[in-house]
Amino acid sequence: MPGVRPLSDIPHAQIYNGFSGKLSAVLPDRSQLGVAATSLVFGMVARGIEQKGWAYAIRSFEALSEKYPQAHLVLVGQSEYLSQLKLAHQHPRIHFVGFAANPIDWVRLFDVGLLPSYFPSESLPNSIAEYLFCGNPVIATRIGEIPHMLKVPGQTELAGKLIEQNGHGLTTPDELTQAMEDYLLQPQLLVAHRQLAQQCFDKFRMEHCVAAYEELFAAVKV
Repeated sequence: MPGVRPLSDIPHAQIYNGFSGKLSAVLPDRSQLGVAATSLVFGMVARGIEQKGWAYAIRSFEALSEKYPQAHLVLVGQSEYLSQLKLAHQHPRIHFVGFAANPIDWVRLFDVGLLPSYFPSESLPNSIAEYLFCGNPVIATRIGEIPHMLKVPGQTELAGKLIEQNGHGLTTPDELTQAMEDYLLQPQLLVAHRQLAQQCFDKFRMEHCVAAYEELFAAVKV
């Protein structure tokens, strides 16, 4: 358009939101859910809408639950849709904990974070940063910015696993089940990916966000 500068002529940069998580004064613990310290907890935090993939997480967990009695699934969110899922899936190791004002209070109890989303407007989900903040590897769909969010600087391996979606659901739902089972079968993989998750969170630190904006503003002034 006449009079509008092209983007290539304007200083610009991709800057991730800064995240400075703070735990609440009173925290939930695994024991109140009947979860042993040695259990492996998969968890999910998201808006309570179908397209976030809640049902896929539940189905994959149910497919694994008999074979792996040490596995638990913790679901953090509140909506009519989730209430319906809770009624339909009365499993003793699926824990619907409802709304959380500070989700990381629950995320810190996870071992692996899930987000099998096929939400069309998915961009930079906060839950991914929350999982990484707590050192949790992530199983999520290749959608929006998620693949880049899981990249670890200087590493070829991601801080978790990516699965495919097609805009209407998971392309191959068994991919999620297999990704979850990999962590159950391979404790060393979970340890390695927890270390990568801790490194991966570094790009979301608030001080890095502030520094990136200051650098961009300085470039604009020039």
